[in-house]
Amino acid sequence: MNKKIKDIFDKIDFAEMLEKVDKGALASSMSKIENQLHLIKATGEAGGGLVRVEIDGHRKVYKSHIDKSLLDPKNKSMVEDLIVAAINIANKNVESAIEEKAMEGDWNHLVD
Repeated sequence: MNKKIKDIFDKIDFAEMLEKVDKGALASSMSKIENQLHLIKATGEAGGGLVRVEIDGHRKVYKSHIDKSLLDPKNKSMVEDLIVAAINIANKNVESAIEEKAMEGDWNHLVD
């Protein structure tokens, strides 16, 4: 961290800032956002799209697809690995979507 930025952070009284936060309003907003995370959707694909999962902002899988070419008992281990990979990718994608919404302050349409 460069010295100018460090000097600025040293001058900020974070404890005082937290005391000034309307905790009730903040908790209410956070609760509303949490209740609306189901509106954020993300997809994860593995194996070039042979396995696909779709999740919401609560990281709940609501749709999956396994290409019929994989439905052979010989492919069991590979399919299991692809499912795990697709879920992990979907989780990263939904996390990015949530962070993007938070950075943009784009929660207005999610919160009454």
